[in-house]
Amino acid sequence: MNPRFRSTWIYLGLIGFVGLLGAILAAIPRDRFGAAIEPPSWAEIVPICLLGWLGLLASTGAGFPAIWDPAIPFRRRIGRPALVGAVLGAFLVAADWLWPLGIPNAHFPEAIPFYACAGILLELLYRLLILTLPLWLAARLLGPKGRARAFWVAAILLSCLEPASQVAGLREVATVPLGTPVLAAIFGFIFLVNLGAAVAYRRAGFLAPVALRLGFYLVWHLLRTLRSA
Repeated sequence: MNPRFRSTWIYLGLIGFVGLLGAILAAIPRDRFGAAIEPPSWAEIVPICLLGWLGLLASTGAGFPAIWDPAIPFRRRIGRPALVGAVLGAFLVAADWLWPLGIPNAHFPEAIPFYACAGILLELLYRLLILTLPLWLAARLLGPKGRARAFWVAAILLSCLEPASQVAGLREVATVPLGTPVLAAIFGFIFLVNLGAAVAYRRAGFLAPVALRLGFYLVWHLLRTLRSA
């Protein structure tokens, strides 16, 4: 099968899954998710999925493997990233058990479609859009050597984006007081998750950071949800 044709069908399958999750979330009453939890809306899902297609087309030109490169084994594309995500999630669950963080969580079973949908959308936004498109431009302007340096600069800067947005709102929504050291630790941990996702993307293609994110969410969010149910 032509590599671009294969990538197209895999991406369509992925966003079709996101669309299914979005439909499930739209059918669930808003108050079922819990306080401070806002499920993704169609106004967010549709443009991210459509613009993500541009990032997918640009990804190989930006130095990333195709979404399903035959040279990359399943364990590198899905298995190892998912395992790394699960280990990171288990670490955070243990930290929350020892020192409660008071971070809001969607209720079970609504948490399953919520975190699956949110996790994939975040990777579409951060990896396919915000990381890939500037690197595609850098590859045109700087060449292969400049592209490699640009990757690390962009990956480090982008990895600050999610923790900055998370920490900014935690003081207001956390159910326990969070001091500056705790917020700094949360920032650093989420930074590492995002940097790991960027490296996984560079090594094994876009499904690798998706697997890492979903492995992380499966353990961190769903185990916390089940524990508090």
